[in-house]
Amino acid sequence: MSEADYIVVLDTGSTDGTLEKLQADSRVTKVESKIIKPWRFDVARNESMKLIPDDANILVCTDFDELFTPG
Repeated sequence: MSEADYIVVLDTGSTDGTLEKLQADSRVTKVESKIIKPWRFDVARNESMKLIPDDANILVCTDFDELFTPG
């Protein structure tokens, strides 16, 4: 994610300190937490998309266990 202009994260219920680590990370533009019950991936994705700035034109929605190669 180091090539990204913005990094926005919607934490949907982690209990391992992830939210606090993200809030302390200066690379993360915005982080919010929202519990989604019953769990639905499409609802989580749609809620996360609301965090993206209006001027963004290329978007990637991913989980934390994904890896990206530069470029």
